[in-house]
Amino acid sequence: MKKKILFSLLTVFMLCIGMVSAECTNVKEIALGEILAEPEGFGSTLDLWVGEISFQGEEYTNTYEELYLGSDPTMVTSLISSEDEYESNVYMEINAKDSIKVAYKFSEKIDMTQASSTEPLTIEFLRTTFEITSIDSDTSFTAYVSEEHYLQVDESVEIEGKTVTLIDVSSTSTVIEVDGVSEIINVDSTETVNGLEITVDDTFSRTEKAESSANLIIGEEASESYTDGDAYIGEDGNDPNWVWNLADLTSKSVNQVFEIENDFVMNDFVDNPPSIGECFSLPNDYVEFCFDSLTVAEKDYTTYEFEFDSSADLSDSIEGLSSVPAIHLHTDDESIVLEPYTTSSRHIVEANSTVKTDEVWFYTPEGSGVLADGTSSGTAKWVGMFYKDSSTNKVKLFGYFASDVVYSNVILDIQPLTTSYILKTWATYGTKMGFTLDDEIIMNWGLDVAEGVFDSLGETRSLEEVTDLMWESYYIGTKDEDHRTTSGIIIKNPKDRGAADTVEFSIPSEQVFAKVSLTTSRGCDEKRWLEIPIYEEEVECYADPDCSEGFVCSTNICVKEVVEEELSGSDCNDGIDNDGDGRIDALGACQTKKGIHSCSEKFDSIRKCKEFCQTNFGEDAFIRSDKECGKDPNGFESVTKKIPKFLAPETGGSSLWWIGLIIGLVIVAGGIYWYTKNKK
Repeated sequence: MKKKILFSLLTVFMLCIGMVSAECTNVKEIALGEILAEPEGFGSTLDLWVGEISFQGEEYTNTYEELYLGSDPTMVTSLISSEDEYESNVYMEINAKDSIKVAYKFSEKIDMTQASSTEPLTIEFLRTTFEITSIDSDTSFTAYVSEEHYLQVDESVEIEGKTVTLIDVSSTSTVIEVDGVSEIINVDSTETVNGLEITVDDTFSRTEKAESSANLIIGEEASESYTDGDAYIGEDGNDPNWVWNLADLTSKSVNQVFEIENDFVMNDFVDNPPSIGECFSLPNDYVEFCFDSLTVAEKDYTTYEFEFDSSADLSDSIEGLSSVPAIHLHTDDESIVLEPYTTSSRHIVEANSTVKTDEVWFYTPEGSGVLADGTSSGTAKWVGMFYKDSSTNKVKLFGYFASDVVYSNVILDIQPLTTSYILKTWATYGTKMGFTLDDEIIMNWGLDVAEGVFDSLGETRSLEEVTDLMWESYYIGTKDEDHRTTSGIIIKNPKDRGAADTVEFSIPSEQVFAKVSLTTSRGCDEKRWLEIPIYEEEVECYADPDCSEGFVCSTNICVKEVVEEELSGSDCNDGIDNDGDGRIDALGACQTKKGIHSCSEKFDSIRKCKEFCQTNFGEDAFIRSDKECGKDPNGFESVTKKIPKFLAPETGGSSLWWIGLIIGLVIVAGGIYWYTKNKK
């Protein structure tokens, strides 16, 4: 039994270390009302993949996929979106077409028009392989198309109306069936099975057949033509979500536009934009945006209620105020914080220390220039603020504030945890006195016409009115749903509460953010989330960091920042790229990570130098010599390239993976030896 357990554990261990994540996820916290492209979010451009391709004998070492986020997606609430049906929920909206794009980019000049059926330009874009056989115009191309699919044994996928099934897997081959027709296909080989061209990219053979799998590239033999604006592959041709955006394909540069963009919007309740726990995806689920959660849970909200009280008892503090009209603020804990005032023309101090309480009353007597105790003071309309002292359970006077100054007087803080939501005066105008919470919610309290004391919420008691409540510049007093602000405050049904002369808030312990994840199917073991260096002038850019050192982004184009100093003859023979054109300034040199070497000191010939460096790209890089160094009248050659910087994955771990594999093999070998010995 022990032997079986040991062997099982070893097997599980090997399976675990052999697994490589097929996805890579980046998580950000996005403020409500903000777009995902904000710098503190994901940014406007994300590089999804970096690689290299070969085309007609040339190596293009920095091709990449770029995700562009413009004004979308946006995290919205009902108030931000003016969509009442959202209620207090938060949604991820797409408000405009063409605001989300994925592009295939070249960092080096390429002539796509040279593509032909015998020498196609092969690229992998959105997990789909395109063998481009012709560039038909600036805005159209023709290609053979194949899609990448990861299948378990006995798992199937529908391709162009045909069922493709993975029947069996070994370490070197697979058995593939297409609508009943089977074929053995070796790894890295391509066969046509029942009209579908299938390439076995990789296999994952396990002891248990059901656990084995393979990565297949599948497509039809027929080629297709695509034009700017056409539906992307697999989309409904009459109502596509994603369409091609193609331009400048015939340009012999890096300015080709080879991308897709959204052709849909999701900006109202009917469109069903993603809410908490929901996602939307790019084609082939290549990139997925998921609204995972809010940063503050429902249990971390506290309820605060402002209500008109026609007979408040404040007589503990001032004799005679046993039944007066007041506004009563109350909650379940002592999270209402009163900070001491400084006596001025706008404040009168009664308390000299900070007070925490769960109940506060606001009372203003008849007329102006009168305090709650009947004494006179200036001409202001004074409001007395009273609180319940938890130690004595009695009502006390904290102080007075003038009500007629817009956004001026801080009344108190609401602190459910560490975050403060400040209550201020808004202004007294006519028969209304305004209070503002968090600088975005305004409550308009009605004053009796004859006496000037609090009389209602809004103009009329026991009646909801649109002007009772405002969010920013919008009146919301008659909305009959709960609504959420940008800070996360939930305003409870204004219409119902307004009819009772009450305003009720559910306030979070801290500002609320939307936790959003962006997942790509490429896998974290590959190069991603990186700024791709752009090596050429006149390359499209969005900001200075998109351009190489010495270049700046001007009107979305990389241009030279400064003129380089004149080069001397010695500069042109020192084996260093002084003029920044991507070539070593001495003949027959090779640059590696360890430095610059002439072919004579490290390699037998220039041919071997080239051979060595080119076949080891990523560790070493061959830099062609510059025969023309210093021949420009200004002393240097026009700079169009920079020496590539070697990119590394954001998440490491490849070395650890191999170490783990070796250790695992040793353990397995030892386990087998032990098991065999003891069995005998």
